[in-house]
Amino acid sequence: MKKITTIFIIVICLLSFIGTSCLGEENMSPGKAWNFFTRFDSNDNKVSYLIKASYVKGFRDGAVVSAVISNTSGSNLDRVEDWCIFVSQNNEAIWKVMDDLYKDPANTNIEWLAMCQIACAKLKGNDNIEQALQEAREDSLR
Repeated sequence: MKKITTIFIIVICLLSFIGTSCLGEENMSPGKAWNFFTRFDSNDNKVSYLIKASYVKGFRDGAVVSAVISNTSGSNLDRVEDWCIFVSQNNEAIWKVMDDLYKDPANTNIEWLAMCQIACAKLKGNDNIEQALQEAREDSLR
């Protein structure tokens, strides 16, 4: 019993030291994290593609799950279906637009969800992209 207690105390001490050292580090902004994936690119960009494509696919799947949970029906269900088809067909284009938008340092704190929505709107030809970016920048400061 004494051995287990001693080991437990040592583990707790080690974990507290690790936790304390992590507290001093600054959190990575969404833009820095998104651009960080590019560091892992090989010549054929397989890792970056996998991470970014998976995020956009998850974004699409989240819309489907939300529609199911909220019992979306009628024209709203048609809009969700159209949205999901658009995201599926434009997965790579969406994350490439996100890449471009995150190159601007002013956008670095915009969360991925908002940036993904802005990227989709930009691909659809929405004229209010600058306004959406400005609102997302303001939201990220709150």
